[in-house]
Amino acid sequence: MLQVCSFVFVSFLILLVVSDLKWKLLPHPFTNLFAISGFVFQAVDKSFNLTSFYIAACGFVVIGALIFTLTQIFSEVLGGGDIKMMLAISIWLGIIKSAYVLVLAFGIGALVALILLAVKKINRKSTMPFGPFLAFGACVMWFWPKWLIT
Repeated sequence: MLQVCSFVFVSFLILLVVSDLKWKLLPHPFTNLFAISGFVFQAVDKSFNLTSFYIAACGFVVIGALIFTLTQIFSEVLGGGDIKMMLAISIWLGIIKSAYVLVLAFGIGALVALILLAVKKINRKSTMPFGPFLAFGACVMWFWPKWLIT
């Protein structure tokens, strides 16, 4: 069952990354379906345990509040699609791993931006899609969580 869930998880991430890179857009129907499939995964993985739904919902609320606050501070950095993608990831991974995803995404995104600025591929006014960095962090936390947490 874990292989099927991994396939669905990675498939949604690939779909969202391609969309973000090509059109700088994370379509709401895809992010909504990604979130719903996360709740289904929680139900199947935890054998329909209500505690898992509670934990997923808490992650959704806490990470959602954090992302919303970040969008209010840095209004031009994150869009609505990034918020919904991160919320869907928080349903799949839970609150702790989602926090690590955010740290990884912002860290790798900043590193890539600095490198691109140094080689003059972008300037300070340029925008970069954030979805690929969220997807990278989500994949790391899905497949190798102990690598980062320890």
